[in-house]
Amino acid sequence: MNKDLLKPSEAELEVMKVLWEEGNPLSAPEIVQRLKERNIKWEKSTIYTLIDRLAKKKAIKQERKDKLYYYSPSISKEEYAKIETARILNKLFNGSVKSLIAALIECGNIKGEELEEIKKLLERQTV
Repeated sequence: MNKDLLKPSEAELEVMKVLWEEGNPLSAPEIVQRLKERNIKWEKSTIYTLIDRLAKKKAIKQERKDKLYYYSPSISKEEYAKIETARILNKLFNGSVKSLIAALIECGNIKGEELEEIKKLLERQTV
């Protein structure tokens, strides 16, 4: 997949989250219902437009079954997180992981328990 094609808007990302959480292909009406369950109050036509945009970006796959199209993500949530993290790292921190971690610590987003886990991960990487 061309990583540049997968740049969903915040609204499109909500649709992606529904598909990632479901784990199975969903029809457009099912996606609308899942978003309503999340208290997202978009019009059905808006959601259909978001689905169409994601399909054109190749962020989701479309498969026709019994007069309905079913949609599933073209990329896992974990793979998307890696791509987006690299984008943010380069865009905001000029590729500096140290600067990213410093920013997370300074704004209080890393708890002591998480910091210990990060230390363990770093130790495993250097071995």
